[in-house]
Amino acid sequence: MTKHGSLTLLLNANCYGEDAVSKSFKDKILSLCEYLKKETDLNSITTTSPFVADVVSAHFNGEIKVIASVNMRIGTTQAMEQLGGYFDGFYIAKEC
Repeated sequence: MTKHGSLTLLLNANCYGEDAVSKSFKDKILSLCEYLKKETDLNSITTTSPFVADVVSAHFNGEIKVIASVNMRIGTTQAMEQLGGYFDGFYIAKEC
């Protein structure tokens, strides 16, 4: 099967409700990423969720980069340092 272009997946919800840190949500994330990795060149995910970032980083071991969304409103290097274990990169807050 031919892969179509590279892809950055946007998982940008501000709240995933009661599923936010559940096994079922983790399974959905991994299933979606596995599918997109197979069908496209999924190379990064932008997300507001440290849980999503942790799940993807742990499972794909750096194959998929995880970027903190601008919607997280990260505006200081201190915030980046605190979240650095979850994300490979950051979109800085719009206000900055």
